[in-house]
Amino acid sequence: MPGLLDKAIFAEWFRGFIIGLLVMLGILFVLQGPRTAGMLFEISPQPLELLSALLLLLPPYLSICIPAAHLVSCLTLVLRYKKDGEWRALNSLGLNRRRLVRPLLLCGLAMAVFVFILAAWLEPLAKVSLEKLVSRMAIKCASAQLRSGYFSELGNDISVYVGKRENDKLEKIFISDDRAGKERVLWAKEAIIQSKGRGIELQMNTGGILGGGKSKFKADFEKLNFTLPSLSGLKIQKIFKAEQLAMLGTLWKSERPENKMEAYRRLALPLALLLFGFLGIAIAGLPIPGAAGLAYPVSITVLGMYYLTSRLGYNLLKSVELAPELAALAPLVALSLLVFAAWMFAGRRT
Repeated sequence: MPGLLDKAIFAEWFRGFIIGLLVMLGILFVLQGPRTAGMLFEISPQPLELLSALLLLLPPYLSICIPAAHLVSCLTLVLRYKKDGEWRALNSLGLNRRRLVRPLLLCGLAMAVFVFILAAWLEPLAKVSLEKLVSRMAIKCASAQLRSGYFSELGNDISVYVGKRENDKLEKIFISDDRAGKERVLWAKEAIIQSKGRGIELQMNTGGILGGGKSKFKADFEKLNFTLPSLSGLKIQKIFKAEQLAMLGTLWKSERPENKMEAYRRLALPLALLLFGFLGIAIAGLPIPGAAGLAYPVSITVLGMYYLTSRLGYNLLKSVELAPELAALAPLVALSLLVFAAWMFAGRRT
């Protein structure tokens, strides 16, 4: 019977986990997807490139959604066992709450290992790949705007006119650069397009510069490199910070507080997943009138508070001199105390 019970518990947990994971991913994509997709569509409207970029967002989303799905799955399973009388039936057979916890703990451990691998390696790899993909998309977008016989607006302050274009070779180039402190006009007989970062660089040959603003000047040149601004550089930086792109080992060796905190945050995720599982079991097992109706709101609130306080740690790290260990692990310690209290209270009442 123990083997059959374990299989039944695992099958029900897995079903609830998959449903919860899909729902959480759907919510996250609805909240974040339009903003990200809009930014990517502005860079490149190609459907295949957009789909590839959105798929690379899946690992970062999974590291958030898997602990939440495990919480919801454990909560749903125990609530159903209580509602259908199976909880009482197990007690009558001499099988206490710990017997139900064992297979759920094994499921949680398996997911914790996967989340650790995800947070330590797969997530930063996906983010780096997305950075490179967006760079290629931005370069292609910027280059495609340089067409023969047209003025191209690159950003708000730079206009480029190309008399003739053959592949990456341009002829009769005229550039109006109105950036603050750099007001100038450039022209060249010919130029070659080359990629640089998330933008492109024009290697201009035989031309001149006419300066405007306060420092008016005129000069000729034989060769000059002019970097056109990236169309996506500033926007993508708002999604991923530098420490989010590094591997766990690199972060651990770094002395920067932001890197240390990111390393502790990733290490805390698998432990948080296990604690969320115990929290779901404890809340669902409380023999309090009306507890079943409050189980989901309370659990989701605790889940949201954990992620909000984790994000708050980054702000505190910058605004006050707070140790990165404290900023990153304080939410985990608070969650541990809450789970311990709920578990002990539920154990006394059962």
